[in-house]
Amino acid sequence: MKNFLHARVGKHCAQLVQLRQRQRIQNKVLRGGGELQQAHALLVGVQRVGLRIHGNGGLRAQRLQQALQAGGIRDHLRGGQLRRLHACIIGCFARLSNTAAQLRRYNQRMQFQTLISSAQLAAHLQQPDWVVVDCRFALAEPELGAQQYQRGHIAGAHYAHLNHDLSGPVRPGQSGRHPLPAVGAIERTLGSWGITTGVQVVAYDDSGGTMAARLWLLLRWLGHTAAAVLDGGLPAWQAAGHTLSSAPAAQTPRVFSATLNNTLLASATDVAAARTDAQRALLDVRSAVRFRGEQEALDPVAGHIPGARNAPHTDCLQPDGSFRPAAELHAHFDALLHGTHAGDCILYCGSGVTAAHTALALQHAGHQVPRVYAGSWSEWITDAARPVATGNN
Repeated sequence: MKNFLHARVGKHCAQLVQLRQRQRIQNKVLRGGGELQQAHALLVGVQRVGLRIHGNGGLRAQRLQQALQAGGIRDHLRGGQLRRLHACIIGCFARLSNTAAQLRRYNQRMQFQTLISSAQLAAHLQQPDWVVVDCRFALAEPELGAQQYQRGHIAGAHYAHLNHDLSGPVRPGQSGRHPLPAVGAIERTLGSWGITTGVQVVAYDDSGGTMAARLWLLLRWLGHTAAAVLDGGLPAWQAAGHTLSSAPAAQTPRVFSATLNNTLLASATDVAAARTDAQRALLDVRSAVRFRGEQEALDPVAGHIPGARNAPHTDCLQPDGSFRPAAELHAHFDALLHGTHAGDCILYCGSGVTAAHTALALQHAGHQVPRVYAGSWSEWITDAARPVATGNN
Protein backbone atom coordinates (compact mmCIF):
# COMPACT_ATOMS: atom_id res chain seq x y z
CA MET A 1 0.00 0.00 0.00
CA LYS A 2 2.84 2.40 0.82
CA ASN A 3 4.44 1.95 -2.62
CA PHE A 4 1.03 2.30 -4.23
CA LEU A 5 0.42 5.64 -2.53
CA HIS A 6 3.79 7.07 -3.38
CA ALA A 7 4.32 5.75 -6.89
CA ARG A 8 0.84 6.33 -8.22
CA VAL A 9 -1.13 8.75 -6.09
CA GLY A 10 1.71 11.23 -5.74
CA LYS A 11 2.45 11.12 -9.46
CA HIS A 12 -1.14 11.65 -10.60
CA CYS A 13 -1.86 14.29 -7.97
CA ALA A 14 1.20 16.30 -9.04
CA GLN A 15 0.18 16.04 -12.70
CA LEU A 16 -3.33 17.23 -11.98
CA VAL A 17 -2.19 20.15 -9.81
CA GLN A 18 0.31 21.14 -12.53
CA LEU A 19 -2.37 21.06 -15.22
CA ARG A 20 -4.75 23.16 -13.16
CA GLN A 21 -2.11 25.73 -12.26
CA ARG A 22 -0.61 25.97 -15.71
CA GLN A 23 -3.82 26.30 -17.64
CA ARG A 24 -5.85 28.13 -14.95
CA ILE A 25 -8.95 26.35 -16.16
CA GLN A 26 -12.09 26.71 -14.08
CA ASN A 27 -14.12 23.59 -13.40
CA LYS A 28 -17.09 25.06 -15.23
CA VAL A 29 -15.38 24.82 -18.62
CA LEU A 30 -15.29 21.05 -18.42
CA ARG A 31 -18.16 18.65 -18.68
CA GLY A 32 -18.06 16.76 -15.39
CA GLY A 33 -16.12 19.55 -13.67
CA GLY A 34 -17.42 18.40 -10.26
CA GLU A 35 -15.61 15.12 -10.73
CA LEU A 36 -12.40 16.98 -11.43
CA GLN A 37 -12.76 18.90 -8.18
CA GLN A 38 -13.55 15.73 -6.24
CA ALA A 39 -10.67 13.82 -7.79
CA HIS A 40 -8.29 16.66 -7.07
CA ALA A 41 -9.33 16.96 -3.41
CA LEU A 42 -9.21 13.21 -2.83
CA LEU A 43 -5.76 12.86 -4.37
CA VAL A 44 -4.43 15.83 -2.39
CA GLY A 45 -5.62 14.22 0.83
CA VAL A 46 -4.28 10.79 -0.03
CA GLN A 47 -0.93 12.26 -1.02
CA ARG A 48 -0.64 13.94 2.36
CA VAL A 49 -1.40 10.63 4.04
CA GLY A 50 1.18 8.90 1.89
CA LEU A 51 3.85 11.35 3.00
CA ARG A 52 3.02 10.69 6.65
CA ILE A 53 3.04 6.95 6.09
CA HIS A 54 6.48 7.24 4.58
CA GLY A 55 7.65 9.14 7.67
CA ASN A 56 6.56 6.67 10.36
CA GLY A 57 6.18 3.44 8.43
CA GLY A 58 2.68 2.78 9.72
CA LEU A 59 -0.79 2.57 8.21
CA ARG A 60 -3.35 4.23 10.45
CA ALA A 61 -6.93 4.53 9.31
CA GLN A 62 -7.48 7.59 11.49
CA ARG A 63 -4.71 9.51 9.72
CA LEU A 64 -6.02 8.43 6.35
CA GLN A 65 -9.48 9.73 7.23
CA GLN A 66 -8.13 13.03 8.60
CA ALA A 67 -6.06 13.70 5.52
CA LEU A 68 -8.94 12.95 3.20
CA GLN A 69 -11.13 15.38 5.12
CA ALA A 70 -8.34 17.95 4.99
CA GLY A 71 -8.38 17.52 1.23
CA GLY A 72 -12.06 18.48 1.20
CA ILE A 73 -13.76 15.06 1.04
CA ARG A 74 -15.96 14.38 4.07
CA ASP A 75 -17.77 11.16 4.93
CA HIS A 76 -16.39 9.59 1.76
CA LEU A 77 -14.86 6.71 3.71
CA ARG A 78 -16.97 5.00 6.32
CA GLY A 79 -15.12 3.56 9.26
CA GLY A 80 -11.74 4.39 7.74
CA GLN A 81 -11.41 0.92 6.21
CA LEU A 82 -8.38 0.52 4.00
CA ARG A 83 -10.14 -1.50 1.33
CA ARG A 84 -12.66 1.31 0.97
CA LEU A 85 -9.77 3.71 0.66
CA HIS A 86 -8.25 1.51 -2.04
CA ALA A 87 -11.55 1.37 -3.93
CA CYS A 88 -11.96 5.13 -3.74
CA ILE A 89 -8.43 5.71 -5.02
CA ILE A 90 -9.04 3.39 -7.96
CA GLY A 91 -12.25 5.28 -8.75
CA CYS A 92 -10.35 8.52 -8.45
CA PHE A 93 -7.82 7.33 -11.02
CA ALA A 94 -10.65 6.62 -13.44
CA ARG A 95 -12.05 10.12 -12.91
CA LEU A 96 -8.62 11.63 -13.30
CA SER A 97 -8.05 9.77 -16.56
CA ASN A 98 -11.32 11.12 -17.97
CA THR A 99 -10.84 14.68 -16.79
CA ALA A 100 -7.21 14.81 -17.91
CA ALA A 101 -8.36 13.78 -21.39
CA GLN A 102 -10.96 16.55 -21.26
CA LEU A 103 -8.24 19.00 -20.25
CA ARG A 104 -6.11 17.94 -23.19
CA ARG A 105 -9.01 18.34 -25.62
CA TYR A 106 -9.87 21.72 -24.14
CA ASN A 107 -6.26 22.89 -24.38
CA GLN A 108 -6.05 21.81 -28.01
CA ARG A 109 -9.21 23.76 -28.82
CA MET A 110 -7.82 26.83 -27.07
CA GLN A 111 -4.46 26.76 -28.84
CA PHE A 112 -3.92 29.14 -31.73
CA GLN A 113 -1.89 27.27 -34.32
CA THR A 114 -2.18 29.37 -37.48
CA LEU A 115 -3.62 32.89 -37.24
CA ILE A 116 -4.88 35.05 -34.40
CA SER A 117 -6.82 38.33 -34.64
CA SER A 118 -5.96 41.56 -32.87
CA ALA A 119 -9.07 41.21 -30.70
CA GLN A 120 -8.09 37.69 -29.64
CA LEU A 121 -4.55 38.73 -28.82
CA ALA A 122 -5.74 41.75 -26.82
CA ALA A 123 -7.99 39.49 -24.75
CA HIS A 124 -5.06 37.25 -23.78
CA LEU A 125 -2.16 39.71 -23.76
CA GLN A 126 -1.75 39.81 -19.98
CA GLN A 127 -1.76 36.05 -19.50
CA PRO A 128 1.55 34.77 -18.11
CA ASP A 129 1.65 31.75 -20.40
CA TRP A 130 1.51 33.86 -23.56
CA VAL A 131 4.63 35.18 -25.29
CA VAL A 132 4.51 37.76 -28.07
CA VAL A 133 7.44 38.20 -30.48
CA ASP A 134 8.04 41.15 -32.80
CA CYS A 135 9.62 39.85 -36.04
CA ARG A 136 9.83 43.03 -38.09
CA PHE A 137 12.75 42.92 -40.50
CA ALA A 138 13.79 44.47 -43.82
CA LEU A 139 16.20 42.55 -46.04
CA ALA A 140 17.65 45.79 -47.42
CA GLU A 141 18.03 47.36 -43.94
CA PRO A 142 18.80 44.57 -41.46
CA GLU A 143 18.69 46.80 -38.36
CA LEU A 144 15.51 48.67 -39.25
CA GLY A 145 13.24 46.21 -37.48
CA ALA A 146 15.16 46.48 -34.20
CA GLN A 147 15.02 50.27 -34.42
CA GLN A 148 11.28 50.19 -35.03
CA TYR A 149 10.87 47.86 -32.07
CA GLN A 150 12.65 50.30 -29.79
CA ARG A 151 10.37 53.12 -30.90
CA GLY A 152 7.20 51.14 -30.28
CA HIS A 153 5.90 47.57 -30.12
CA ILE A 154 3.05 45.55 -28.66
CA ALA A 155 3.41 45.70 -24.88
CA GLY A 156 5.51 42.88 -23.50
CA ALA A 157 6.76 41.71 -26.91
CA HIS A 158 10.30 40.42 -27.39
CA TYR A 159 12.23 41.22 -30.56
CA ALA A 160 13.46 38.49 -32.94
CA HIS A 161 16.16 39.48 -35.43
CA LEU A 162 15.94 37.38 -38.58
CA ASN A 163 19.70 37.20 -39.10
CA HIS A 164 20.80 36.83 -35.48
CA ASP A 165 17.95 34.96 -33.77
CA LEU A 166 16.02 33.07 -36.44
CA SER A 167 18.91 31.99 -38.68
CA GLY A 168 22.27 30.30 -38.32
CA PRO A 169 25.63 31.45 -39.68
CA VAL A 170 25.89 31.63 -43.46
CA ARG A 171 28.37 29.14 -44.92
CA PRO A 172 29.67 30.67 -48.17
CA GLY A 173 29.35 28.33 -51.10
CA GLN A 174 27.24 25.85 -49.10
CA SER A 175 24.23 27.40 -47.43
CA GLY A 176 21.55 29.85 -48.43
CA ARG A 177 21.23 33.38 -47.08
CA HIS A 178 19.19 32.33 -44.02
CA PRO A 179 20.12 28.80 -42.94
CA LEU A 180 18.27 27.22 -40.06
CA PRO A 181 19.76 27.97 -36.64
CA ALA A 182 21.49 25.24 -34.65
CA VAL A 183 18.99 23.48 -32.41
CA GLY A 184 20.86 24.32 -29.22
CA ALA A 185 21.11 27.98 -30.17
CA ILE A 186 17.42 28.40 -30.98
CA GLU A 187 16.46 26.47 -27.83
CA ARG A 188 18.39 29.00 -25.75
CA THR A 189 16.88 31.93 -27.63
CA LEU A 190 13.31 30.71 -27.25
CA GLY A 191 13.86 29.90 -23.60
CA SER A 192 15.24 33.40 -22.98
CA TRP A 193 11.93 34.78 -24.26
CA GLY A 194 9.99 32.64 -21.81
CA ILE A 195 8.82 30.01 -24.31
CA THR A 196 8.40 26.45 -23.07
CA THR A 197 5.85 23.64 -23.24
CA GLY A 198 2.32 24.95 -22.72
CA VAL A 199 3.12 28.54 -23.71
CA GLN A 200 1.12 30.17 -26.50
CA VAL A 201 3.38 32.10 -28.89
CA VAL A 202 2.16 34.94 -31.12
CA ALA A 203 4.50 36.35 -33.77
CA TYR A 204 3.89 39.55 -35.72
CA ASP A 205 5.52 41.90 -38.20
CA ASP A 206 4.45 44.76 -40.45
CA SER A 207 4.75 42.91 -43.77
CA GLY A 208 1.73 40.64 -43.94
CA GLY A 209 3.28 37.92 -41.80
CA THR A 210 6.19 37.20 -44.13
CA MET A 211 8.79 37.47 -41.35
CA ALA A 212 6.60 36.26 -38.47
CA ALA A 213 5.89 33.04 -40.36
CA ARG A 214 9.59 32.19 -40.14
CA LEU A 215 9.29 31.94 -36.34
CA TRP A 216 6.01 30.02 -36.74
CA LEU A 217 7.71 27.41 -38.94
CA LEU A 218 10.76 27.16 -36.68
CA LEU A 219 8.52 26.46 -33.70
CA ARG A 220 6.63 23.74 -35.57
CA TRP A 221 9.92 22.20 -36.66
CA LEU A 222 11.00 22.21 -33.01
CA GLY A 223 7.77 20.52 -31.93
CA HIS A 224 5.93 23.54 -30.49
CA THR A 225 2.55 23.81 -32.23
CA ALA A 226 0.99 26.47 -29.97
CA ALA A 227 2.20 29.24 -32.25
CA ALA A 228 0.24 31.70 -34.38
CA VAL A 229 0.84 34.76 -36.52
CA LEU A 230 -1.05 37.98 -35.85
CA ASP A 231 -3.33 38.38 -38.87
CA GLY A 232 -2.68 41.76 -40.45
CA GLY A 233 0.29 42.32 -38.18
CA LEU A 234 1.10 45.57 -36.43
CA PRO A 235 -0.96 47.69 -38.87
CA ALA A 236 -4.09 45.71 -37.93
CA TRP A 237 -3.25 46.01 -34.23
CA GLN A 238 -2.97 49.79 -34.46
CA ALA A 239 -6.02 50.10 -36.72
CA ALA A 240 -8.02 48.35 -33.98
CA GLY A 241 -7.07 51.17 -31.61
CA HIS A 242 -4.45 49.34 -29.57
CA THR A 243 -1.47 51.32 -28.35
CA LEU A 244 2.24 50.53 -28.51
CA SER A 245 4.88 50.50 -25.81
CA SER A 246 8.57 51.38 -25.88
CA ALA A 247 9.30 49.52 -22.63
CA PRO A 248 11.60 46.48 -22.94
CA ALA A 249 10.05 43.07 -22.48
CA ALA A 250 10.21 41.55 -19.01
CA GLN A 251 12.74 38.75 -18.78
CA THR A 252 11.14 35.51 -17.56
CA PRO A 253 13.52 32.80 -18.85
CA ARG A 254 12.29 29.24 -19.11
CA VAL A 255 13.73 26.03 -20.50
CA PHE A 256 12.77 25.16 -24.06
CA SER A 257 13.41 21.58 -25.17
CA ALA A 258 12.96 20.74 -28.84
CA THR A 259 11.30 17.65 -30.28
CA LEU A 260 12.32 17.88 -33.90
CA ASN A 261 9.82 17.29 -36.69
CA ASN A 262 12.12 16.96 -39.67
CA THR A 263 9.24 15.84 -41.89
CA LEU A 264 8.52 19.57 -42.37
CA LEU A 265 11.84 20.13 -44.12
CA ALA A 266 13.20 19.18 -47.52
CA SER A 267 16.80 18.98 -48.69
CA ALA A 268 18.29 19.83 -52.07
CA THR A 269 18.27 16.09 -52.81
CA ASP A 270 14.54 15.94 -52.06
CA VAL A 271 13.95 18.90 -54.37
CA ALA A 272 15.97 17.33 -57.17
CA ALA A 273 13.77 14.23 -56.96
CA ALA A 274 10.51 16.14 -56.66
CA ARG A 275 11.01 18.41 -59.65
CA THR A 276 10.63 15.50 -62.10
CA ASP A 277 7.99 13.58 -60.15
CA ALA A 278 4.46 14.10 -61.45
CA GLN A 279 3.04 12.94 -58.09
CA ARG A 280 4.67 15.81 -56.23
CA ALA A 281 4.52 19.58 -56.57
CA LEU A 282 7.38 22.06 -56.30
CA LEU A 283 6.18 25.63 -55.70
CA ASP A 284 8.37 28.73 -55.98
CA VAL A 285 6.73 31.45 -53.87
CA ARG A 286 8.85 34.37 -55.07
CA SER A 287 7.49 37.09 -57.33
CA ALA A 288 6.80 36.30 -60.98
CA VAL A 289 9.66 38.52 -62.22
CA ARG A 290 12.17 36.73 -60.01
CA PHE A 291 10.76 33.34 -60.99
CA ARG A 292 11.18 34.16 -64.67
CA GLY A 293 14.68 35.50 -64.05
CA GLU A 294 13.85 39.02 -65.26
CA GLN A 295 14.92 40.67 -61.97
CA GLU A 296 17.21 39.47 -59.22
CA ALA A 297 18.47 41.93 -56.62
CA LEU A 298 19.36 39.47 -53.86
CA ASP A 299 21.07 36.45 -55.41
CA PRO A 300 23.89 36.17 -57.97
CA VAL A 301 21.95 33.86 -60.30
CA ALA A 302 18.48 34.60 -61.71
CA GLY A 303 15.78 32.09 -62.60
CA HIS A 304 14.14 29.16 -60.87
CA ILE A 305 14.47 25.42 -60.25
CA PRO A 306 13.30 23.53 -63.37
CA GLY A 307 9.95 21.84 -62.82
CA ALA A 308 8.75 24.40 -60.27
CA ARG A 309 5.48 26.31 -60.57
CA ASN A 310 5.25 29.94 -59.58
CA ALA A 311 2.96 30.67 -56.62
CA PRO A 312 3.82 34.15 -55.24
CA HIS A 313 3.28 34.28 -51.50
CA THR A 314 1.65 37.70 -51.89
CA ASP A 315 -1.31 35.97 -53.57
CA CYS A 316 -2.26 34.67 -50.11
CA LEU A 317 -2.91 38.18 -48.80
CA GLN A 318 -5.66 40.74 -49.05
CA PRO A 319 -4.86 44.41 -49.86
CA ASP A 320 -4.72 45.30 -46.15
CA GLY A 321 -2.03 42.69 -45.46
CA SER A 322 -4.32 40.15 -43.78
CA PHE A 323 -4.69 36.61 -45.06
CA ARG A 324 -7.44 35.77 -47.52
CA PRO A 325 -10.35 33.75 -46.10
CA ALA A 326 -9.61 30.07 -45.66
CA ALA A 327 -12.14 28.97 -48.28
CA GLU A 328 -10.62 31.28 -50.91
CA LEU A 329 -7.12 30.04 -50.12
CA HIS A 330 -8.24 26.44 -50.27
CA ALA A 331 -9.53 26.93 -53.81
CA HIS A 332 -6.40 28.90 -54.71
CA PHE A 333 -4.10 26.07 -53.62
CA ASP A 334 -6.28 23.38 -55.18
CA ALA A 335 -5.69 25.06 -58.52
CA LEU A 336 -1.93 25.30 -57.93
CA LEU A 337 -1.47 21.75 -56.69
CA HIS A 338 -3.25 20.15 -59.68
CA GLY A 339 -4.57 17.31 -57.54
CA THR A 340 -1.32 16.77 -55.66
CA HIS A 341 -1.68 16.32 -51.90
CA ALA A 342 -0.22 19.26 -49.94
CA GLY A 343 1.86 16.82 -47.91
CA ASP A 344 3.64 15.86 -51.15
CA CYS A 345 4.42 19.48 -51.96
CA ILE A 346 7.75 21.28 -51.43
CA LEU A 347 7.92 25.05 -51.09
CA TYR A 348 10.92 27.27 -51.69
CA CYS A 349 11.67 30.97 -51.98
CA GLY A 350 14.89 32.98 -51.99
CA SER A 351 16.28 31.95 -48.61
CA GLY A 352 13.60 29.94 -46.78
CA VAL A 353 11.72 32.84 -45.18
CA THR A 354 8.66 33.59 -47.31
CA ALA A 355 8.21 29.87 -48.08
CA ALA A 356 7.14 29.58 -44.43
CA HIS A 357 4.46 32.19 -45.13
CA THR A 358 2.92 29.99 -47.82
CA ALA A 359 3.18 26.95 -45.54
CA LEU A 360 1.18 28.90 -42.96
CA ALA A 361 -1.40 29.88 -45.59
CA LEU A 362 -1.79 26.25 -46.64
CA GLN A 363 -2.52 25.13 -43.10
CA HIS A 364 -4.86 28.10 -42.55
CA ALA A 365 -6.72 26.93 -45.65
CA GLY A 366 -7.17 23.46 -44.19
CA HIS A 367 -4.40 21.70 -46.09
CA GLN A 368 -1.63 19.65 -44.54
CA VAL A 369 1.56 21.59 -43.85
CA PRO A 370 3.91 20.97 -46.81
CA ARG A 371 7.67 20.60 -46.65
CA VAL A 372 9.88 23.65 -46.93
CA TYR A 373 13.25 23.66 -48.66
CA ALA A 374 14.97 25.76 -46.01
CA GLY A 375 18.03 26.56 -48.13
CA SER A 376 15.82 27.56 -51.07
CA TRP A 377 17.05 29.29 -54.23
CA SER A 378 20.12 30.88 -52.59
CA GLU A 379 21.36 27.42 -51.53
CA TRP A 380 20.36 25.69 -54.78
CA ILE A 381 22.60 27.95 -56.86
CA THR A 382 25.70 27.34 -54.71
CA ASP A 383 26.25 24.17 -56.77
CA ALA A 384 26.87 25.00 -60.42
CA ALA A 385 25.91 21.45 -61.41
CA ARG A 386 22.28 22.02 -60.38
CA PRO A 387 20.04 23.07 -63.26
CA VAL A 388 18.49 26.52 -63.59
CA ALA A 389 15.56 27.61 -65.75
CA THR A 390 14.22 31.00 -66.82
CA GLY A 391 10.96 32.18 -68.29
CA ASN A 392 7.65 30.58 -67.47
CA ASN A 393 8.74 26.99 -68.14
